[in-house]
Amino acid sequence: MIHLLKFLPNSFSARLIIITFLSGFLPVIIFTVLMNVFANRFAVETSLAVQQGQQNQWQRSKVILDQMAEGFVRQKAMDVALLVELYLDAHPEMTVNDLQKDDKFREIALQPIGKTGHTIIQEADTAINRFHFTPQMENRDFHQFSKSLPEFWSILKKSLHGKYARGYYRWKTPDGTFRDKFM
Repeated sequence: MIHLLKFLPNSFSARLIIITFLSGFLPVIIFTVLMNVFANRFAVETSLAVQQGQQNQWQRSKVILDQMAEGFVRQKAMDVALLVELYLDAHPEMTVNDLQKDDKFREIALQPIGKTGHTIIQEADTAINRFHFTPQMENRDFHQFSKSLPEFWSILKKSLHGKYARGYYRWKTPDGTFRDKFM
């Protein structure tokens, strides 16, 4: 300590200036060291917090978007059902075979919903599909999907005898991937 005092000036004011300078400079040095040590961690934690915030916001938005899409599908199905009923009331003499050949009725019965969906018509008591965008699917008994598409069949089964049913099921797309669809 005595050796340190040799380097300090003898006057009190000079010593006070040096001590003031050191007391101001020391926090800057400590802060610089801490910034170098924790800067990377701060950036990582900030990035993680932003990512989690975006994920939470997407989850909330997805729920709202799903509800909107479900409402749109439900309304479209109800609109088509009403139009089909009006058409059938206006043409009571037409058979299923006649209706399948009638372009005006097909236009009412088979309407697109969004980019990949569409309306179909099945018999309420038998689950036989009568109108479908894919001609090979017409006049097919949907009971055949009870094992291969159990979620689809579960919703369809609830709709038998004219009951209202809705829900999600897994659908295999032509490219082999699966996605959830609302019905």
